[in-house]
Amino acid sequence: MAGKRRGRGEGSIRLRADGRWEASVSRGDGTRKSHYTRTRQEAQRWLAQAVRARDQGIVLPDERLTVAAYLEQWLMTVAHELKAGTLQRHAEIARLHIAPRIGSKKLAQLTPLQVQALYTDLLSSGLAAGTVERVHAVLHKALEDGVRLDLLPRNVCDRVRVPRPRQREKRVFTREQAHTFLLAVEGDRLEALYVLAVSSGMRLGELLGLTWRDVDLSCGRLQVRQNLQRDRTTNVLYVETPKTERSRREIVLTPQAVEALRQHRNRQRQERLRAGPLWQPARDGDLVFTSEVGLPLHPNFVYNRFLRICRHADLPRIAFHDLRHTCATLLREAGVNAEVVQAVLGHSDIRTTLGIYSHVLPAMLDDAAATMAKVLAG
Repeated sequence: MAGKRRGRGEGSIRLRADGRWEASVSRGDGTRKSHYTRTRQEAQRWLAQAVRARDQGIVLPDERLTVAAYLEQWLMTVAHELKAGTLQRHAEIARLHIAPRIGSKKLAQLTPLQVQALYTDLLSSGLAAGTVERVHAVLHKALEDGVRLDLLPRNVCDRVRVPRPRQREKRVFTREQAHTFLLAVEGDRLEALYVLAVSSGMRLGELLGLTWRDVDLSCGRLQVRQNLQRDRTTNVLYVETPKTERSRREIVLTPQAVEALRQHRNRQRQERLRAGPLWQPARDGDLVFTSEVGLPLHPNFVYNRFLRICRHADLPRIAFHDLRHTCATLLREAGVNAEVVQAVLGHSDIRTTLGIYSHVLPAMLDDAAATMAKVLAG
């Protein structure tokens, strides 16, 4: 039995020999798009939506396009917008976590239930909730771009529950421990790096990408303009600009940092003379922190050296990045305004800054109450 033929451009519906209903509509470019359903009502409903979308200038998606194929195309289209490290992490998430599980699904037929099952499966496999949250972020962005390009009518990620990681308690040095740490690094070849990390809150990549042209010791300031990154596949080091405008910032140096940098510069000049022709200046500028022959320092080397110092000084084991949290906490405990701490650290969102020292808020609230009591007492 053949379905009713429609007028030119309206599409058509017919019953196939296999018992399925086929709705077909012209794409407007000389080709046609077909959709298969179990009932005539479903075919009519799809056809009406397809004709309306086409008449509104919306591109009708290719229903053969799989999630894996779309993600591959999407990564190529956003490559120019993302930093190399971010693009690499997105590609790893797509390759390792999304494609093996839902990559073969048709993009146009992807459902919230399938995406929810993906997250459940990832959690069951032992993946941390924070990693699954990043998987969601990548998939959501990819599908959101699909909606924007009229490849999808909606973003199915909007209708799933995203696992939220438990907030890791920030591990920071106390004021006494920070003092002990700085005493422990006195005379160390990288003393200036550690002093900067504690006093300025600079990220490790920012420290390793710092060049002498961005340091003004006479004025006691430096500019954060680039950071050193590691290619996760090849382990090759490269320099890139910061991801956000707030990360590009000026830092006012403490007197201790200025003195440590002066000593470091003198030490580096002596190393350069000793190395002679073996000195290999970095392609990306005259780096402040290098190996003894001028090469960029690998982040893992600095981190392992940092852990040894902490162990020998009988200090708690914390991540190098926690020195940044230590800086924020010490500033806030000293009464520095949250917005000022945000500017020092280069956070794009004040909530990130507030989250770092949330553990010191109870004491601050006590101080606030005591201050208010004095005010009201006249």
